[in-house]
Amino acid sequence: MIRKSSGIVKKNDKTVDKKLRSRVLFIIILSIIAYSVIISKLYIVQVMNHDYYAKKYKEQSRRKITLFSPKGIIYDRKYHKLAENIGFNLAFGINTKYVKNKKDLAKRISNITGADSERYMKALNSKTGFVWVANDLTEKERSQVLGILTEEESSAASFDVTPNRIYPQGKTAGQILGYIDIDGKGLSGIEKEYSDNLSGKDGWEYIFKDGKQKKSFGPELNKKDPVPGNSVVLTIDDNYQTIVEDELAKAVTEWKGQKGVAIVMEPNSGEILAMASYPDFDPNKPGDYDPFARKNKAITDFYEPGSTFKTLSTAILFEENLVNETDMFFCSNNGYRIGSRVIKDSHKNPVENMNFMDVIANSSNIGTLQAMMRLDKQKHYEYLRDFGFGNKTEIGLIGEVKGYLLKPGKWSQTTQPTISFGQGISVTPLQLVTAYAAIANGGNLVKPMIVKGIIDKDNNIVKKFEPFKVRRVISQKTSERVRKVLRYVVENGTGKGAEIPGLKIGGKTGTSQKVVAGSYSKNCYDASFIGMVPYDDPKLICYVMVDTPKGCIYGGTVCAPAFRNIIKRIYDENRSRSFSDNKNESLMIEVPDITGMKISDAEDILKSKGIVYKVESECDVIAYQSQKPFSLIKKSECLIISGKTDTATRKEKLKLTPSVTSLSLREAVKLLHSLNIETVVEGKGSVYRQSALIKDELTGAERCSLFCRLPIPDKTKKLAMKK
Repeated sequence: MIRKSSGIVKKNDKTVDKKLRSRVLFIIILSIIAYSVIISKLYIVQVMNHDYYAKKYKEQSRRKITLFSPKGIIYDRKYHKLAENIGFNLAFGINTKYVKNKKDLAKRISNITGADSERYMKALNSKTGFVWVANDLTEKERSQVLGILTEEESSAASFDVTPNRIYPQGKTAGQILGYIDIDGKGLSGIEKEYSDNLSGKDGWEYIFKDGKQKKSFGPELNKKDPVPGNSVVLTIDDNYQTIVEDELAKAVTEWKGQKGVAIVMEPNSGEILAMASYPDFDPNKPGDYDPFARKNKAITDFYEPGSTFKTLSTAILFEENLVNETDMFFCSNNGYRIGSRVIKDSHKNPVENMNFMDVIANSSNIGTLQAMMRLDKQKHYEYLRDFGFGNKTEIGLIGEVKGYLLKPGKWSQTTQPTISFGQGISVTPLQLVTAYAAIANGGNLVKPMIVKGIIDKDNNIVKKFEPFKVRRVISQKTSERVRKVLRYVVENGTGKGAEIPGLKIGGKTGTSQKVVAGSYSKNCYDASFIGMVPYDDPKLICYVMVDTPKGCIYGGTVCAPAFRNIIKRIYDENRSRSFSDNKNESLMIEVPDITGMKISDAEDILKSKGIVYKVESECDVIAYQSQKPFSLIKKSECLIISGKTDTATRKEKLKLTPSVTSLSLREAVKLLHSLNIETVVEGKGSVYRQSALIKDELTGAERCSLFCRLPIPDKTKKLAMKK
């Protein structure tokens, strides 16, 4: 029995060993197969499909982000900033289909930003579908807005980065500058017209994430820097613009007008120094204003100019030798009949027999039309076209209209007579100012300018705009005769309200009936005044118009005082007293701008003005003058002119430029201005650094940048105060 059992045990051991070996073999074979599959898979992934999975990894581990390019700056003529960029904002938008309670959402956003909820309600109600609700959120506000959204609202919400475009002078020149949309695209004014120049080119950069979602930036090869936009330099003087906007607003408000327009132009170059219309708007908050306020009404609206047009009629008649200043006209208070229509003056004439000077001075429609009827209709039309009427001025701003001028073939019996005093023709304020510039500058129609040039980020000139003479319209002699008439209007006629002692103002009033429902209204008028200073050598033209004033309709009462206030503020009191009037000779002479002229031409101009001068170095072209253009010089003083190159002149002037570091800003500016050096100021407080002297190739002015900062308190004093 024992032997038998022993044999059975041995037999069982062999069976167990056999099963164990089979299992081990199975596991080994299974492992080999598994490892083979893994190795095969790794081979497929890392070798055969390496490129595919490498691409997938890059897509999943890196993200391309946009590096936004800053828009260019918009400067005035003195390089004062009118539009600039300060960082970026975050915009919040949502699909309104998924907003159940718009009022509640607007209130929730308002509680975070502090802005009026009505602002957000207006955006939410603007249309059905996706709308941008807020475009000026900070990063903190973005997180808070995201936190107050419901689950349904979150699924329909979107955030985007937007440029923080600001207009540091607020409403100043708002209608000229225009404004942008949420994406930084210009929608009006300079922002739209010069959008391609102002807009830069966005760059990009890749951000990488590892398995733990940690971010890192790639090498320089994975980055493209943004290219900033170019900057635009305007002809506008921000000081003039502020003055004009202020006085225009006062005039329109005082006389309860519907709107107003004012323009200041330099007549020889056509440069617009100020252009305003009221009501105005702040481009920082365009959505808070209606489209009427955002319009630049100096170029988008036209009207019948009324008696200011008599100046153009005078110029045409003088040029054609059809009337003399002493010609007599009977201006009956009973009117003048033409066919079935009787035309009357807007006022009773104390004396009905008048010479032509008095006809214009007293703004007689009857006398003006009698003189104009001596002219052939076709010739009359050609002169009007030559003065620029019926065509756009091509100033380069969006929205300009061309006015309304019928061709002679469509003129009725009364068209020519009424056009002579500004009825039956519609013009824009800018067209009228441009036509007056031809009278002021000796007879040449010039193209109005609003932009002096375009510069890049390093202040290199990309494009420079030069004054452009379109055509000669009248002769120099005619120009002088007409300007004497305008002076007579201010001295003895309807323009007395524009007179400024010491300044020789010449100008013309206008009172024009408005067309309402297809006929001339007996209650609605446009009042206007346009003048030049000084009349015998005009440096400025200023125009003021008030639409539908209440209480008085006459341009001499409504607009001439506004003109006077504008010119008074532009020409400071000391300068005003320096100009000659009719009675006294001035002891001061205004210095002309002769830089860039041939020396022979410059000498002729200086001799004609009676200015004593000395040429330091002979050359073909003037590169330097010791007195700033349009400043005043005594008859006994000597003007130094030089034909040195710009570089040599700059170096010589730089040696004379004092150091103004550590001075107060007021002291530094006063000192540099005494040397005819313009200043560009950054910061507040005392000057801690100044730049080298730079000559502006656009304007010819010499400029120095001053960097200021407020004094830093002494640390020991602060510690003592804390204790």
